[in-house]
Amino acid sequence: MKLRVLFVAALLLVSFSAPCLAASPSSLAAVLIGAGLDKEEYFPRGGKWGYIDKSGQVIIDARFDDAESFADGLAHVELDDKEGYIDPTGAVVIRPRFASANDFSEGFAAVKLESGVDAKYGFIDKTGAVVVEPKYDRAGAFSEGLAMVNTGRDIGFSTSRLYVVPGKSGFIGPTGDVAVDMRFKRVGNCSEGLAPAQEDRKWGYIDKTGRWVIEPQWDWAEDFAEGLARVNVGCRMRELGGAVGGEWGYIDRTGKVVVEPQFTLARDFAEGLAAVNKGAEFLTRLEFPGGGKWGYIDRTGKLVIPLEFEGARDFCNGLAAVQSGSKGKTSMGMPYGGQWGYIDPTGGFVIRPKFDEAHDFCDGRAAVMTGAQGHGNIGDARGGKWGYIDKTGSYKIEPQYYSVTDFASVR
Repeated sequence: MKLRVLFVAALLLVSFSAPCLAASPSSLAAVLIGAGLDKEEYFPRGGKWGYIDKSGQVIIDARFDDAESFADGLAHVELDDKEGYIDPTGAVVIRPRFASANDFSEGFAAVKLESGVDAKYGFIDKTGAVVVEPKYDRAGAFSEGLAMVNTGRDIGFSTSRLYVVPGKSGFIGPTGDVAVDMRFKRVGNCSEGLAPAQEDRKWGYIDKTGRWVIEPQWDWAEDFAEGLARVNVGCRMRELGGAVGGEWGYIDRTGKVVVEPQFTLARDFAEGLAAVNKGAEFLTRLEFPGGGKWGYIDRTGKLVIPLEFEGARDFCNGLAAVQSGSKGKTSMGMPYGGQWGYIDPTGGFVIRPKFDEAHDFCDGRAAVMTGAQGHGNIGDARGGKWGYIDKTGSYKIEPQYYSVTDFASVR
């Protein structure tokens, strides 16, 4: 993502000169304008979504019921319970007619034409034309020319608890042709030439033809990032999906273990470091992880930033958001009330903890919340207002919005 640049064009003509012209912003963020606050749950109520540039100027007027960040040159928005897409000028390029719409990636987006439990996903191109007919129960974003698709997925109840039946998964190409047969229980995204896949109870990694490159041997596996992938030993399946318990480590693209499984929670590598946690517990009926301490390891597994934070996010633009302290625990046992700040790769604070919530830096700006009025059952801060800071911690856009997205490239 690029910094906003103002271009000045001077047209040298014989008898007159034209005024200076400014280029459109290279990145925008969606913000909720004119909303009120529910005083019981501390959720925003009302208002409309629009888009601002990095100076805080409104570039696309607030007229949408919901809005997401730009991706692949378009942003999906909601109007009157239907979703469509706009371009960086705010022009509607694909009219809102979908019950559900995902971000564009590599020129395609997964959409549902109808609502309801039996509705299926298909894919559209950037003209809005349906290029893959709706027939899948789940569909992922295109990555490296392939998109994950799933059939037969179901959701039900057993002894008053929710469970998920995964069905069968595989990959399609841009024309909709099946590139990898639908023979897997679950698959992840194709990344760095490989995709995690589950056969029976174990996970391994396949190439773009569906051939096993790393044989199934892990209890859970995630996508590759910066040459390494997270794998888990000893976990079980959360009822709504994902791994619960066990220990996380990292492997390389040959399947070699480079960081032994030892962490309760772990995140992907980003800018050479990965956030890891020890001591977290899986709390509430839905088994959200909470507690423990976070720090960062390097690619050899060395703990380069000690396990001393209540929360930690990925490094982005050279800084990572971390949470220090807590005020107590919610009725479900989740810690709440810690303050967020930003550290550099040495672990030193560049921006001291003073925010109720904090997002990653994107294009030199980070969304932060102050003035929280309460918290949710999982410890999330609510009811504060969001603004944007630069990498010195100075506000570039003062806190004024009840909900925002990160800045994202409009290219």
